[in-house]
Amino acid sequence: MGSSHFGHGSCDNKKSPLKRPSTPYVTMIENPEPYLLTAGGRITCNRCQAQSSRTKVQCGNPSLTGKRVCKWHGGRSTGPRSAEGIERIRQAQLKHGERTSEAVAESRRMSAKMLYLRDIGDHVGMFEGTHTRGRKPTGYVKLNMNDPVLLRIALLLST
Repeated sequence: MGSSHFGHGSCDNKKSPLKRPSTPYVTMIENPEPYLLTAGGRITCNRCQAQSSRTKVQCGNPSLTGKRVCKWHGGRSTGPRSAEGIERIRQAQLKHGERTSEAVAESRRMSAKMLYLRDIGDHVGMFEGTHTRGRKPTGYVKLNMNDPVLLRIALLLST
């Protein structure tokens, strides 16, 4: 009885079209080949950048024009076009509610509020030292605390 070789059934008389890798663990492609020669070397085209998850070998098909991958690896995909399709993709990508647009906007508002409180504290001599480093949150505008009207606005914004 013949032995099963790579799931192709009996292979006693014939050589398998698939070759085993020379080493048991094939390394990942670090620098994929960007070009492919076809038609006996007369045509140069971009090579599909997809990689086999089983063999770790780069796909040997030419990529579609203007794309990185061939038609078998998603080159024909145009993405969602309808509002419902875009919403389905948004919901599929959502893992938790911490980084939704509403949560990010709330975080920016709270950060701006904390900076206004820091500015008020600096104005009345409550803090010593320098401010925190980094980019200021969206929506924060440095106010002149010597102007009573702007000081009142800062107090209203921080509540």
